[in-house]
Amino acid sequence: MAWITDDKRAAELVTQSEPVVSQAVRDKIEALAARYETRQSLLLPALHAVQHEIGYLPVQAVVELAEILSLSPAEVQDTISFYEEYFTEPKGKHMVMVCRSLSCELMGCEGILAAIKKKLGVSVNRQSTADGKFTFMEVECLAACDKAPCMMINAELHENLTASDAAAQIDRVNEK
Repeated sequence: MAWITDDKRAAELVTQSEPVVSQAVRDKIEALAARYETRQSLLLPALHAVQHEIGYLPVQAVVELAEILSLSPAEVQDTISFYEEYFTEPKGKHMVMVCRSLSCELMGCEGILAAIKKKLGVSVNRQSTADGKFTFMEVECLAACDKAPCMMINAELHENLTASDAAAQIDRVNEK
């Protein structure tokens, strides 16, 4: 996996006076707390809850989650940057993820990547289309090695793909 990094050392922390993490999500996090031995172990489900509500994890949400879980914002940000499924910028309405595992690599995922890049007019690195409909990214594994190459659009897995199949799936989702 290629690490994508942003130098945020000089970035100013801009927060708004109103919280971005809703009371409903805060209540959900507190309800989950009983299942976990420490507040830190609650971080992954808390990140999922916030991202599900907002669509991504803005800086203010990171700060608020750190406060809720008695962690530092750096600990929360480290976790976000480690996992592929968390987003710090708004993402498109539809997520297109192409598997780059060894199985998919051997079965031709490069052609699928090229076809989708051409179809959407974006590069792979979590880039979104200008209309905000699609965000495109490579992932390490979609756990379908026996049906490689594969991709996922939103929560729907597409297996044994060809480049033309992949482009057709994009068209199908775009028509909805």
